[in-house]
Amino acid sequence: MVYIACIGAAHYDEKLKSIDPLRHKSSNPVRSFRSFGGVIRNVAENLARLGVKVKLISRIGNDDRGQRLLREMKALAIEVGGVLLSDTSLTGTYTAILDADGELFIAAADMQVYDEMTPMMLIEASQKVHHCPFWIVDAAFSEECLFHLAKERPPGVEFWAMATSVAKVTRWKKALPFVDVLLLNNIELERLAGSVEDLLAMGVKKVIVTQGEKGLFAATKESEISLPALHAQAVDVTGVGDALAASVLFGTSQGLSFEKSLMLGLRGAQLTIESEHTVFPAIAPQLLLDSLC
Repeated sequence: MVYIACIGAAHYDEKLKSIDPLRHKSSNPVRSFRSFGGVIRNVAENLARLGVKVKLISRIGNDDRGQRLLREMKALAIEVGGVLLSDTSLTGTYTAILDADGELFIAAADMQVYDEMTPMMLIEASQKVHHCPFWIVDAAFSEECLFHLAKERPPGVEFWAMATSVAKVTRWKKALPFVDVLLLNNIELERLAGSVEDLLAMGVKKVIVTQGEKGLFAATKESEISLPALHAQAVDVTGVGDALAASVLFGTSQGLSFEKSLMLGLRGAQLTIESEHTVFPAIAPQLLLDSLC
């Protein structure tokens, strides 16, 4: 059984979806949804629901939300021995306001707990996942943490990097020569490097650029792949990129080709965007593999 290490953010999410078009400087009626989130935590849950063995490395507060998060991860059979507890910061929170179409309008993030992570703390925690052939990492931690983690990973580990956000994507700059697969969107691409060719020249082996309704573009130094998005009735965009990343990695871990794995990613994104949940609870291998038929 292949283990996958998921390293990065795990926190508390609150989504407020407007019932009517949003009005500035006014009270807006909303529907609220609360769950645990974080890019890597979302990826980990998707992978666990796909039947993959997952080990999570993160940092959370030693508080009630943190303890509940650990219990939920354990209930999903995610191993949490690499999750570090902080006695000085609360478990992170992410609050998103969505418009009536489910598109993100604005978000607020309290992520102070991740700033406490040092390279040595992260490298020590990563000792628990040295046997995992795949590591997927978001940009929750500092540039120095990401650089040392990528550079000092064990031989044979395939290192996947997620941009996470426009604000955080530049944290990957120093680590790029050690990244096997980088996932980001067009805006993050422009912020980090300007072009896919630039990223490949810096040493990234595979680049996956998500393009929303247009699908995705992926490239290596030898080839390029463009795939259209699958038709979907959008309900909520939150977690769609995380589902895509997890589904592509799932396909890769099962020995599928790069192109077929990308097709699974688009299917995972379709299932998630049509759901009110950040992680589509019924995601399953066969639902992804049907997209190859």
